[in-house]
Amino acid sequence: MVQPLDRRNRCLAMIALLNDAHRWNLSEEEQQQYATEVAHFVPEDCQDQMAEQIITNYHADHKVIEQLRTIDHPQHDAGWAVWMSRAAGIIRQAGFAWSNDPAIDTEDLAQIAQVELIRSISSFTYHSRLSTWTYRVVVRSIQRFVRDSKAGKRGTRPDSLDHTADLDVPLSETDQPESQAAANVLAARTLAILAEHNNRLALIFKLWAIQDQRIEEIAEVVRLHPSRVRTLLKQARDILLAHPDMRDWRSDERHPDENAQ
Repeated sequence: MVQPLDRRNRCLAMIALLNDAHRWNLSEEEQQQYATEVAHFVPEDCQDQMAEQIITNYHADHKVIEQLRTIDHPQHDAGWAVWMSRAAGIIRQAGFAWSNDPAIDTEDLAQIAQVELIRSISSFTYHSRLSTWTYRVVVRSIQRFVRDSKAGKRGTRPDSLDHTADLDVPLSETDQPESQAAANVLAARTLAILAEHNNRLALIFKLWAIQDQRIEEIAEVVRLHPSRVRTLLKQARDILLAHPDMRDWRSDERHPDENAQ
């Protein structure tokens, strides 16, 4: 079993290497402080690459984390103001603001996100950047709220992309009981990914997955044969299934109770 001191010394050696490589200009005392703190977040069986990533994340974010965690820190309120502004941006970027349901107000969603961020910040372990972790916490907290409140209509989840044998029949509400707000998160991510490849591909997928149009209706809109539309939808599926963002999403949905990192 690796003893805490051994883990700290290992971290200290890595910090020295990273300090030289990236010109962090840390003093010996600062490197010692880094090692003491980082050792708490590096698992016993952690690979070198992951340990280095944790140290790098710590270097980038630990001052902000200290501001957010420490109530009497002089920059505590200012720090939270900055990150809550970013949380509001995440809500808009993720598409939650698209919801037409009067029960879902953007300001209410921001408050829900803030409560979850404040509750979760103590468990942050630098396994990802703070910005990445914040995105996941905000999105998941609002997804949970939407599911619990049963607001909105059904949406399409990435899991449905595994089952596109019959592309003529959009999924019914009982097949995918997602809320509209949760569907908007998927829409914002999938359409952006597909648009990077082809704007028409994004349009076709939007018409099918989001607007529930049939193949023949889509074919008329884009002026293609229905068989070509089916081919492009399968192409869209393959692109999304291979994309790292979609793999993360699918993993998150299958293990919703795991740590947000």
